[in-house]
Amino acid sequence: MPPPRPLVPPLPPWLLATTLAGLAVGTLLAGLGAPALHLWDEARLAVNALEMLHRHHGLALIVTYDDQPDHWNTKPPLLIWLQMAAMAAFGATEWAVRLPSALAALGTVALVFGFAARVLKRPSAGFWAGLILISAPGFAGDHVARNADYDALLTFFQTLTGLAIFIALTSTHHLNRAWAVGAAALALAVLTKGVAGLLGLPGLVAWVLFSGHARRALRAPGCWLAALGVAAVTIGWYALREHLAPGYWAAVQTNELGGRFATTLEEHRHPWYYYLHMMVRGKFLPWVYLLPLAVPAVWRYPDARTRQAARLALSWAGGYLLLISVAQTKLFWYAAPAYPWLALMVGLAIPRLGHAVMNHWPHPTVRHGMRVLAVALLLIPYGLNVRAWVRRLDPHDDLPESPYGYALRTLKTTATATDTLTLLAASGYNASLRFYCMTYPAPVRLLPANAAGVAALRPGERVVTCADSVARLVQARFPTAPFRPLGVPSRRLFLIPRAAR
Repeated sequence: MPPPRPLVPPLPPWLLATTLAGLAVGTLLAGLGAPALHLWDEARLAVNALEMLHRHHGLALIVTYDDQPDHWNTKPPLLIWLQMAAMAAFGATEWAVRLPSALAALGTVALVFGFAARVLKRPSAGFWAGLILISAPGFAGDHVARNADYDALLTFFQTLTGLAIFIALTSTHHLNRAWAVGAAALALAVLTKGVAGLLGLPGLVAWVLFSGHARRALRAPGCWLAALGVAAVTIGWYALREHLAPGYWAAVQTNELGGRFATTLEEHRHPWYYYLHMMVRGKFLPWVYLLPLAVPAVWRYPDARTRQAARLALSWAGGYLLLISVAQTKLFWYAAPAYPWLALMVGLAIPRLGHAVMNHWPHPTVRHGMRVLAVALLLIPYGLNVRAWVRRLDPHDDLPESPYGYALRTLKTTATATDTLTLLAASGYNASLRFYCMTYPAPVRLLPANAAGVAALRPGERVVTCADSVARLVQARFPTAPFRPLGVPSRRLFLIPRAAR
């Protein structure tokens, strides 16, 4: 009896790369600017970048909010610089604000595929790993790839760090280049999200120790130069920032060191198994169920270098998840840097598991069933992730803070510099609203969304309200004022007659 065919017929690497690139671009860039900016990190970073662009006309080391040093956001400014550059090039839009994160996510997919295809000589595994990443909502969803938050850029630099150091310790050529790339990536990870940029190191060190590479690492001048370079950048940044605006280091200790790790910030307290629970609930479905099969499948991989890469992936992801699970403050997007390593491990395991099944049961029915399962794994998770994001493109599906952004964005296309606008908005912190007011081409007057705000309206004003209850107050005070909906009925533009009293 002839040996069974492979799970998937061998395909040329260029075809796999092209297909994965098309799927990744479609997933991560399509409709990127459609949803309004989210209230917290995303909108706050957008305001930070816009103030830097408008007030400083270039790079600045001190991040501001409301033109004051921002000690609520204590992260280094690398991502904000990139967002500022994108807005300078493409305009102050949601698309430009999110572009650096989306490109970083695309870069992470490219890193995983390129590493498996070129370094491990396993392009099919790289294709699977890349597909797993873009179909996992924990990576390609909220707060990571398609939002203007830190974690996509952090994930890219941490992934590059681990892969570069793996190459430096397992190759016989280009060692200095690999150490330099690893050091630069780690330093940039620190400049992206501060101390969080170093959280992958325990898993990396554990792999170095248990894989037998410790002696080679300690004897490599590139290793020591890399460590010194990262230390110099890290210490230099925090010292310079504290010198420019005293109080910054104290804010870092409160927010990043003792704050998020030792205590719970903003009521984000969850049990130790929170990240595994989030993976099972959807952030890494269905791939989380393949992890128990993937670990033994790749632990004894026949090829020594592939086996070492799989063990690095397990060590890095395991160490990272352990650290963030011990921390008291837990948010689902903190797990993002672990997903490329989990995807690489599962991607390496899928062809091996498929071949094992088909070798054990060579019956044609089994072979066809396995291929159907492979196609389902290929298409269904990817399709579900795309479907979830298509739903988010609908402006009817508002987050509580989003209506103001949708309303001002609708009016922005026809507004002129003389079209002063009055907005009846809820009082309190709203970075999303601040961004849209800053990017509106005419002055915006803010009034509280209550009876006192309605009483302060003046004849001849153009008034926007995003709540039915406030709209009824406006209509009661100005019964003849015409209005029109702005996308959905709850968002309305009123034109107060000049003769009104």
